[in-house]
Amino acid sequence: MLTAYESMLSSMTYGERLDQALKLAGKDAKSLATELGVSVQAVYQVISGKTKALTAENSAFAAVYLGVSSVWLATGKGAPHTDRHLQAESANQATGNSGNWPFRRVNHQRISALPEEAIEFIDENLDALVQQWERKVLDKKRSIG
Repeated sequence: MLTAYESMLSSMTYGERLDQALKLAGKDAKSLATELGVSVQAVYQVISGKTKALTAENSAFAAVYLGVSSVWLATGKGAPHTDRHLQAESANQATGNSGNWPFRRVNHQRISALPEEAIEFIDENLDALVQQWERKVLDKKRSIG
């Protein structure tokens, strides 16, 4: 049984869901347009219903950028936030991570578009590399001090 909120979300048009996603993310149409490499007018046309939707590729990138489920954004099915989004948000809050992405060559969109098993593999290996560097820094401090 759907709650009133879920029922309202499932009856929205694509443009209404995009507008809701912007609000949930605390972002505006201009920042989304810049991220997608489209005009602000193109984003506003989608939101207003003058254009049916973004391209499939841009819709997927918009979902990642706005932190919502790509299935929900495209179809209205499910919830705006996936379990993975909620877990990441909780982890960021628990660790005090401000959401700043420190990498230059690999952006958040590329990682988020990967299958879950690839993300897990990268996470495990990245953790191991960070631990190696932490040990090197600690060993260097010990040798100096």
